Amino acid sequence: MNNSQESEQESRIEAKKVLRKKLLEERLPLSQKQELAADLRQVLRVSGCWGGQTR
Repeated sequence: MNNSQESEQESRIEAKKVLRKKLLEERLPLSQKQELAADLRQVLRVSGCWGGQTR
């Protein structure tokens, strides 16, 4: 149980990082936005937060 609580906390921290990145994204050119979006998808996939896609 403790382990699942830890990973839940980690995913919350990850989500905060993602939000921060999204805010920064607004000031970036499109090519960098696309790179960041790919990074975000990778992070979400690794942390298991990416909606239903587990590839």
